Amino acid sequence: IPFADALDLFRGRKVYLEDGFAYVPLKDIVAIILNEFRAKLSKALA
Repeated sequence: IPFADALDLFRGRKVYLEDGFAYVPLKDIVAIILNEFRAKLSKALA
């Protein structure tokens, strides 16, 4: 996934970075999906 989408996990050193992409472990992918969902829901309700 793009690096900007994984900033929270990057702060906790839970991702591997290479060429601008963050490689996220499967167990942590839920956090990425949840953040994306919240952002879209907020935008839709605004």
